[in-house]
Amino acid sequence: MSSTVSKVCKISSIIVGILCFIGGIVIGNVLGGRDFDFVSMITAWICSFLFCLFLFAIGELIDLLVAANNNLIVLAEQQEELASRSSAPAASTSPSASPAPASGDWVCKKCGMHNKADNRFCRDCGTYK
Repeated sequence: MSSTVSKVCKISSIIVGILCFIGGIVIGNVLGGRDFDFVSMITAWICSFLFCLFLFAIGELIDLLVAANNNLIVLAEQQEELASRSSAPAASTSPSASPAPASGDWVCKKCGMHNKADNRFCRDCGTYK
């Protein structure tokens, strides 16, 4: 999954590279006067190559950051799921929980409090159902 900013960086690095290649030839002609100046052309090409490499690297870094963020979101969801699995049996054996919940009633994943079916938020800690 590539973000829009990443795509813009990568595409613009290619476009700038092509334009700088042509610009290097023009600089070689202009600065050379009657003779062609290869040193100016090569210098312009090297500078433009480094700039294009920098732009492309920024695009790659953005892709890596987006992937890392997505992985963190998945890990957080997995941790919540594991926490709810491990706290559900413990909540039923705690003295604060009701022995037999009615149909539709739910137990808070965060604190283990028994809540009625029509409550959307936990009565004890305020966590959303």
